[in-house]
Amino acid sequence: MMGLPFARLANVAASPRFRVYEASDFGFGRPARVELVSMNNDGEMVLVGGRGDGEVQLSVSLDPARMEDFKAHVFATSAAPSDSAAAAAN
Repeated sequence: MMGLPFARLANVAASPRFRVYEASDFGFGRPARVELVSMNNDGEMVLVGGRGDGEVQLSVSLDPARMEDFKAHVFATSAAPSDSAAAAAN
């Protein structure tokens, strides 16, 4: 893969049009959450259609040592105001 070390690669699978929440309604109503249990490798990401219309669910599998860094990055990014929101406020 163009000389990238294996540790820097990520495996991403996506089926955002697969209605996983509707497909897993077994007569008890739509589930509150659906997870793919086959994810067990560091760096795997799966995107599927979310529970609500227009939503996308992202599942990430990371080694515990890398998960803390990932969580810190996600929380820092989601807490920061976006450029478009800041521009709209001015």
